[in-house]
Amino acid sequence: MNSRLSGLQLIQLKNSVVEDFDASNWRELGALTNTLDQVENHDRLLRSLSWGDPDYDGLALTFLRKMIGSNDENLSIVQD
Repeated sequence: MNSRLSGLQLIQLKNSVVEDFDASNWRELGALTNTLDQVENHDRLLRSLSWGDPDYDGLALTFLRKMIGSNDENLSIVQD
């Protein structure tokens, strides 16, 4: 089992996602972590990504935390 994700590791993961992810990547990760409906139905995440809005970093961080889960159950999926 994986160890808990530290705050620094979460920020590093968020930075990688912000730099490299597109809408398709978010949908794929949502499908793998059973959060696809949340990704597609959120009123800002994909829109902020496509428009380059300043709130995208914060939304990415929030969604990564949701996808990983409160007990880091999806950590290996998200890291991969």
